[in-house]
Parts: sequence; C-alpha cells; structure tokens
Amino acid sequence: MTILLYSTNKYVVEKQVFNHINEMYRLESLLLLGFQDVEQAYENNELEKTGMFNYDVGYVKYTVKKDLKTRLLISFECYTDNKGELFMDLYLDIKSKVEEENPEEEVEREGELDSELSDEISDGNSSDDVEEEMTTISEINGESRKNLD
Repeated sequence: MTILLYSTNKYVVEKQVFNHINEMYRLESLLLLGFQDVEQAYENNELEKTGMFNYDVGYVKYTVKKDLKTRLLISFECYTDNKGELFMDLYLDIKSKVEEENPEEEVEREGELDSELSDEISDGNSSDDVEEEMTTISEINGESRKNLD
C-alpha cells in the first residue's frame, strides 16, 4: 500500500513538472514570435507605441518604453491559453540608413548609448533595474538564461 501511494505521488509530481516545463516553452516561444513580429513591423515602418499579436497558443502585448538612438526598449507581456504569463523587457537594435552607409558612425553611436546608460544609473536607477532592461533576445534563446518564473 505504501509503495503504491509513493508511486502515485511521484507520478503526480512528475506530471506537474512536465506541465510547467511545457508551459514555459510555450511562453518563451510566444516571446520569440512577438519579438520577431515587432522587429518585422519596425522594418516595415508599421510599429506602433503599443500593440498585440495573437497566436495559436496565446497572445503577446508589447509597449515601446524608450526610443534611444540605436535601440528601442520594448516591454513584452506573454499570455498562454492556460493562463501562463511571462513579462520581459528587450532591446531591439535599430540601424538607420546612414549607419549602413557609414559603419564608423555606428561605433560613435554605441559610445553615446553607453553614456546614456551611465546617465540612467547616475539618475538613480539601481543596477538591478538597468540589468533587467538590458536583457536581450539571445538570453531568451538560452545563451544566458534568466529566471523566468
């Protein structure tokens, strides 16, 4: 009787873990799809300040929080049909036609971005806030995974 109860409990816990992992996979997939759609909307000059994309497993809301010279800071809210939620701020690197023609100007603008971020830190933002804002899509793809719970 004890072995049966233990086995049943172990099965239930394993099933819950599997469901949680599956839900996180759906949320991360929604985030990636949403980021790609925002990037495409930007390239087509159709990006609005706020918007929403619907997908088979849920939807993604986005808000452009900051428009820097070389990057957009975008806040994403991902929701699955199973009531899963994921909130993430990501940067979208943008290039103007001038940068494409003159790559040496890009180096100068990266220095300007660094000084803008330094100003943010000195304006009272804690390093945790800046670190959270600096999450990039490569981190979502697993190179440097953050706790998404």
